[in-house]
Amino acid sequence: MTSGGLYATNEHPDHVWSLVCFYVAREFRGQGVMKQLLQTAVEHARQAGAAVVEAYPVAPDSPSYRFMGFVPQFKEFGFVEVGTAGSRRHVMRFMLDLFTDCPVSP
Repeated sequence: MTSGGLYATNEHPDHVWSLVCFYVAREFRGQGVMKQLLQTAVEHARQAGAAVVEAYPVAPDSPSYRFMGFVPQFKEFGFVEVGTAGSRRHVMRFMLDLFTDCPVSP
């Protein structure tokens, strides 16, 4: 997780935390690991004072950048698409200042 990302001029870039890469071993895929990773990352960012968590997932059929995660997983978690980064990556945000807890239970 890094700070920075796509931000408006009225935002503080150090309050925008970015999720940039995921790896789940093949034998654990499809078992909810990504949901747990997202929940833990979002909670960590919230506790550290982030206002926004930003991610750059791709469509499930994308031939590249698959390590960034997939759009449906982020939408299900509550991220909202706010733009694009290149031709494949979607810029999605989770606004922490609107929530006191993560929306998904472990």
